[in-house]
Amino acid sequence: MNRTRIREVLSRLAYEQVVELVPHHGAHVAKPSVEDARDVFEARRLIEPFTVRKLTDTLTAEKTVKLREHLDMEAEARRVPDEPSIIRLSGEFHVLLADLAENAALLRTIRELSMRTCLIISLYSKSTTQSCRADEHESIAESIIRRDADAAVALILEHFDHVQGSLELDRQAGDVDLEGLFAEM
Repeated sequence: MNRTRIREVLSRLAYEQVVELVPHHGAHVAKPSVEDARDVFEARRLIEPFTVRKLTDTLTAEKTVKLREHLDMEAEARRVPDEPSIIRLSGEFHVLLADLAENAALLRTIRELSMRTCLIISLYSKSTTQSCRADEHESIAESIIRRDADAAVALILEHFDHVQGSLELDRQAGDVDLEGLFAEM
């Protein structure tokens, strides 16, 4: 990969607030503040209920298959266990919901918020297995598949409450393995 391409990638990551570019000192993994973390969860609580409602209304057999395939990948990452993959796949679940809802603006927004959330979880969580329980995404997906939008909305809001509640937002952010976290995102 040439320097120009690397600069482009780093600029994009800086735009998405995943890295911080420091002139003459390079790029560093961003360390969102506690306030940033709270803002991200607040935004997700506003946006994602609409996403699950839209997906519930437009669900097809093909979309159901994609949901189930993703849940299988999450289950495998937990079985291993592979913490970076668990975090990445957790974020990808929400991106998948937005993608399947077929709204490009929602997809871009949720992709950015999911990347920020993965970074926040990596910095402030004791353990990814505590921050995102194995059954939460499955329950949300099953509610969508049953076309029960109200249940899906309630579950996704509970999910965010649980994830945010598992974070230690009163301590200093640590270091994060950016390569492992976003390897396939």
